[in-house]
Amino acid sequence: MKEKKRVEKQKHRDAFELYSKLKMEGEKDVPEKVAKEFGITVRTVNQWSSDFSWKEKMEEIERKTSEEAHKKMIKEIAKRKEKSLVFLMEYMQKMEVQMMLENKDNYYAKDYTEILKNFLLLTGEATERTENTNINTNKISEEDREAINNLSNAIRMQIEKAGGE
Repeated sequence: MKEKKRVEKQKHRDAFELYSKLKMEGEKDVPEKVAKEFGITVRTVNQWSSDFSWKEKMEEIERKTSEEAHKKMIKEIAKRKEKSLVFLMEYMQKMEVQMMLENKDNYYAKDYTEILKNFLLLTGEATERTENTNINTNKISEEDREAINNLSNAIRMQIEKAGGE
């Protein structure tokens, strides 16, 4: 005998909405809470979950949420790096002016070197020369590559702007 496919109605969507909300909040005994709220049995909740693929829907929601959080984090990191680079460039310029005015190159050398190393690190450059025989086979995603290119362009613009003043 052929199984009859159920039609998802508004009550099923409402039950899933509560189910997903409770799951995302880390609640325990979610089917029991949904059953109580809708005045149905736990068995019915479990049947709806099976019939309407709630587990798969939750996995998709969690995947999308994770992707969105990752994208947001990448953008935030790029913003912070850009702000830090601007700050470091401005600070380095002030130090250079101060060194010229006071003619004390050695006095600021250590501080300037540390700031320069931070600048180089933020731009992805090496701060020390080392021989590396280990080849990194990790690939960066197109999204990460785009974020890096955007940051690089922003840095280049700041450097050009600072040089033109």
